Amino acid sequence: MAAQLLPAAASETIALPCLTNTAQIRTLSAEEAGYGYPLKLEGVVLYADPQFGDLIIQDATGGIYISGWTNRYGSLQPGQLVQVIGVSGSGDYAPVAVLSKLNFLGRGIIPPAHPVSYQDLTSGVEDGQWVEVRGIVRSATLSQVRTNYSNKYLVIQLSVGGDQLTVRVRHFEGVNLDRLPDAEVRVRGVLVPMFSSHRQLYDVILLVPSPADLQIDLPQPEKPFDCAARPINSLLQFSPVKKLGHRVKIAGTVLLQRLGEVFVKDATGGLCIRTAQAMSVSPGDRVEVLGFPAHGEYSPVLEDAVFRKAGNGAPPKATPLTV
Repeated sequence: MAAQLLPAAASETIALPCLTNTAQIRTLSAEEAGYGYPLKLEGVVLYADPQFGDLIIQDATGGIYISGWTNRYGSLQPGQLVQVIGVSGSGDYAPVAVLSKLNFLGRGIIPPAHPVSYQDLTSGVEDGQWVEVRGIVRSATLSQVRTNYSNKYLVIQLSVGGDQLTVRVRHFEGVNLDRLPDAEVRVRGVLVPMFSSHRQLYDVILLVPSPADLQIDLPQPEKPFDCAARPINSLLQFSPVKKLGHRVKIAGTVLLQRLGEVFVKDATGGLCIRTAQAMSVSPGDRVEVLGFPAHGEYSPVLEDAVFRKAGNGAPPKATPLTV
């Protein structure tokens, strides 16, 4: 039976009922959750990261963020069954469980993740839930995420239905980062919000426990640079056969390189290449580039691009222009 929730005036004089599942907490308003309803939950650990203090568990009714967890309660791994004793809290975005005692109950079973769209993710309703997302990997890098934190994470930028989602994988041993870009993948993880001081959602991140929750459905081509180069002026034009959302290849002559950008031209036009690659090239060098076509301010650009040097050449001659 669902606990009967009480208004603020009544909560000052009547004992608050104990909440025993995550759905009872998630249906509270921020004000109601702030009353500190006592709670006793049993659930399986979905994600535990002591560096950020992130702990999310799930019971039969859904997932919930556990506030106040640190390693002093003991090390946790996904799949452990735990009992959480504490009170409800308003949280910074959605209601949370504020931990006061944690008991270990053995091993549990992580339930299947439910598939979601990008619109589902950004609605906010999937906060703290175990979800599965399909998309195309745009980039994969190792990052400390915060400069004052020591642990590194595998950070993936995932294209989901034309929009981008940041995926953070806690353990990444054995993952070949170079083979991830342009692969079609399924990712299981816990969705957490990015929010303003006014509790307003502005972005989301998917927290992924391990590489086992990252499944490649369609790998990138075995030799990505062996595909045919497209003329620069053909980018973003209609084509009945192109694979939407995937990388394309162009080839041309370097005009200029500056931090994060390389400008390249071929016989049909010029293009700005946006890249995190640190390799140095000079005007006149011939390069092959793989990247994701996108709308620039005035013309197409290639984003999340990688390139390789194909030869040397003289710097191109400038085109005379009038004012």
